[in-house]
Amino acid sequence: MQVDVRILQEYLASLDIESTLIPAGGQAVVDELEVPIGVDAENRERRVIIMADNPFKDEDASSKEEQDAVVILKYIGILPITVSPSLLGDLARLVCFLNHVSDIPGFLVSEPLASVYFLYSLPCPNGQIDPVQFVTILGLVSTQIDEFQPFIEQVAKGELSIDKVLSGEVEL
Repeated sequence: MQVDVRILQEYLASLDIESTLIPAGGQAVVDELEVPIGVDAENRERRVIIMADNPFKDEDASSKEEQDAVVILKYIGILPITVSPSLLGDLARLVCFLNHVSDIPGFLVSEPLASVYFLYSLPCPNGQIDPVQFVTILGLVSTQIDEFQPFIEQVAKGELSIDKVLSGEVEL
């Protein structure tokens, strides 16, 4: 399957998975696909943004084959967490630890936005992806958020000490 968010959206629709196309413009540099992944324990909507980044798009590649040599498919999981600026350091330490112990690392802290994301990037040779792999990774990102969001939020609110996590007092 070609890595193009419009084609990916059609595929998700064939599986009865809802998604919204966000065309490039405004804050979106490229077309994006927004996929809701359910609500958390506090009934806040979570979502994954999917975008295709072609490193040769703006360059003068000599052929179509060069332009499509590798497309990077990015899955960005949005966690609906508000981070207290005074706890950004503790949160960064937790995210570093989570990425160390997790089978699939990818949590990021954005200090300027005081927020947390999960990023999974997949190189797609020849601009192609297996449909099963595409959906599997979407599920993987959702699972990582489900599993670790409660701990991330507790540290972000100051309800859980990162030192307790690192000492093993709190089991993840």
